[in-house]
Amino acid sequence: PIWMELGDYPTVVTSDRKIGIHEISVKVTDSLPVKAYMYGTYESETIEDDEIVFCPLDSNHPFTAGVPENFTEEDVEWVKSNK
Repeated sequence: PIWMELGDYPTVVTSDRKIGIHEISVKVTDSLPVKAYMYGTYESETIEDDEIVFCPLDSNHPFTAGVPENFTEEDVEWVKSNK
């Protein structure tokens, strides 16, 4: 989820018609745990579990902490040229 409350959400799945020769109905009750956000920010309390983490970037000095290890020279030039 992008910005929903963390916690457990109840879920119920039921069959919409009878199944099989004995014509049984199925109902599954469970919960969906939401433990992190899709987008993490610098103040996120779940930063280790968030899927995508945003960091502010100064376009005049984009690599103050050093160029990331997985960046190629083309990546560096792209960042510098897209201010």
